[in-house]
Amino acid sequence: MTGMFPKKMRHGARTSSGSLPGQGGGQATAHPVRAEATGPSAGLPQPGPMLARYLATYRPGGFPPPAALLVEARSLLPRIEQALAPLDPALLQASLRDFAEILNAGVANPLPGVGLDLRCQALAVVCADLPAMVWTGAVMHDALCQFRFFPSAAEVRAFLHARCAPLYGMAACLRLMLAQAERHTTRQPAQF
Repeated sequence: MTGMFPKKMRHGARTSSGSLPGQGGGQATAHPVRAEATGPSAGLPQPGPMLARYLATYRPGGFPPPAALLVEARSLLPRIEQALAPLDPALLQASLRDFAEILNAGVANPLPGVGLDLRCQALAVVCADLPAMVWTGAVMHDALCQFRFFPSAAEVRAFLHARCAPLYGMAACLRLMLAQAERHTTRQPAQF
């Protein structure tokens, strides 16, 4: 039998690469696949593995991070802040209209023309400060999977805000880390 399924294998048998069937058989990588390659965070600024590990356990106070992490944090923070900047109002209107029309087509109770126009106006008011990162195809896919009925403006805002909350958190953590490192270097007495 030919096709996409492998020939019948004994339970627990390994493929030629040493992995279990269906688990992929490529070579092991030195680090996990970063989220920026695919998925909802595609194209977003992401920290390197060392900085990500440091940020995951960061608590204000204590010892400052190594200088290499500070350099990476200083270069990453402006890119994150740029990604979190709101869209231009004209671009927001176009993105929001596309979002609403696709969502309207995918729900069980689509809004009629005038109702959709009014909902778009309400969405423009509540979503004006959301960053460009929420107007992507991946987020649209998630919205179509989540909403069975056309959501209220507040539900859409909560849904979209949840998509950018991790990046807001990372930006806040980076700001704290850099401020703490700056305070630590200004407090340290000069050594001769």
